[in-house]
Amino acid sequence: MSDFQEPFDLYRYECDFEYSKFNEENTRLELLWYDKWTDSDTHVGVHIIFFDKKPIGFIHQGGRKCSKEHWFTSVEDATQMKDYLMSYVFIEPNLNIIPKENL
Repeated sequence: MSDFQEPFDLYRYECDFEYSKFNEENTRLELLWYDKWTDSDTHVGVHIIFFDKKPIGFIHQGGRKCSKEHWFTSVEDATQMKDYLMSYVFIEPNLNIIPKENL
C-alpha cells in the first residue's frame, strides 16, 4: 500500500487510511513485477502499476537502499489513482458538537 501512497504524499494527512477496507474491496489497483532481482535480502526492480486493468505507470527501485521512483503515463491517470486512494481515507472531523439535549 505504501507504494501507492508515496507519490501523492498521503502520509501528510492526519487521518486514517482504511487499510482493511481497501484490502477487502480493492479490485482496481494492482502492482505486478516486470523485472526483479535481489539486493542483499530485498527484492528490487520494476513494478508496473495497473488501474482498472490498464497500465498507468511504473515504480523503479534500483537497489535496497535506493529511493523508489514513481512514473505515470499521464497527469490524468495519476489523478484518477490518487482520487481512488483518497476514497479510502477517513478524516475525523475536528468539530465541537452541541449535545442534542442542549438544542
